[in-house]
Amino acid sequence: MSALRTTAAVAGSLLLAVLTTAAGNAGVRPGTAEGAELVKTGWWWAANETPLDETVVAPPQPTPPNAPKGTLPVSAAGGEPEKFTALEFRLEGEPGGFVESAVLVLRENADAGATVNEEAAKVLACPVTETFWADGASAAWKARPTYDCDLASAAGERDARTGLWKFDLTAVAALWTAEGYRGSTSVALVEGTEGPESFQVAFDGPAKKGIGFAFAVGDAASAPAFPASGGAPAGGATGAGSSGSAGSSGSSLSGSLADSGTGTAGPLATPEASAAEAADPTVAPVAPAATTPASAPLAVPAWYSGIPAGGYALLVLVLALGYLVMLALGPDAQPAAGPARHGVSRALDRLRTVGAALTTRGRS
Repeated sequence: MSALRTTAAVAGSLLLAVLTTAAGNAGVRPGTAEGAELVKTGWWWAANETPLDETVVAPPQPTPPNAPKGTLPVSAAGGEPEKFTALEFRLEGEPGGFVESAVLVLRENADAGATVNEEAAKVLACPVTETFWADGASAAWKARPTYDCDLASAAGERDARTGLWKFDLTAVAALWTAEGYRGSTSVALVEGTEGPESFQVAFDGPAKKGIGFAFAVGDAASAPAFPASGGAPAGGATGAGSSGSAGSSGSSLSGSLADSGTGTAGPLATPEASAAEAADPTVAPVAPAATTPASAPLAVPAWYSGIPAGGYALLVLVLALGYLVMLALGPDAQPAAGPARHGVSRALDRLRTVGAALTTRGRS
């Protein structure tokens, strides 16, 4: 019975530790921010377009009824972009730092009609290539910022049970801190359908606490160098640029940033170059180019890395409480009637009992 009681106490403590760890590793949630600050948001509607005669001032279009106030919609009509959203961040790391990880989580708005044909919805996160853009809601289509999904992109992963979308922005954010990059620290959320699909997803904005993100920026000494010949263009692709990367999943990094080698030999010497050096001793060896990968592989965190600081104190407290309860209970899981005697006290009791028995026997 005592062994069963001890096992139950230990099992309860371990269960509490597992629950605490699971809560710490729950991941990024809407309404949380880490490693960056959300500076501004905006979204644009294709129907809010100027007339053919650009000299005539067009009246502003009313907000579409299927985009509730305070939401950030992304939609496609027949495979063409109809609405798209942009978010701008300010990273806490030093300029030129190395982005180790970047995660963005968005929550769908639950109002009727805000999300339509979500099964076919595909949303891409692409870097905005303009240095500045003006925020707004249902803003004029011609005022939309340019973006380029060929530089980098991240496909949103939707959880049908919770309505949360997760974007791995590591490759996109790696551009923001690279030396020579001239775009803004902004991401455009655009449709990424490959066929004539139509859908809309309206995300809750910052006022509804529907945005969560976590950025981890490393030391500036390990930051990649953005090639001067392949820097971000002054204007990126819109619409076609997003659909060109629609087949990718997760995050991807393409273009000149991924091929950051310098010189004809590249970052590593080729076998042909090594053979030429061996055959002709007058040929100067080619030194490997000192390059840094565009994005470092994410290290798998230890099981205890997500436990908050207070979780350790709570775990120690529960273990100590379980131990005290185990000592307080008797062998039958009942409070002990009196103090237990151990060691020398128990031996002396036995001697007194044996002596009393011998004395009684001798008298008889």
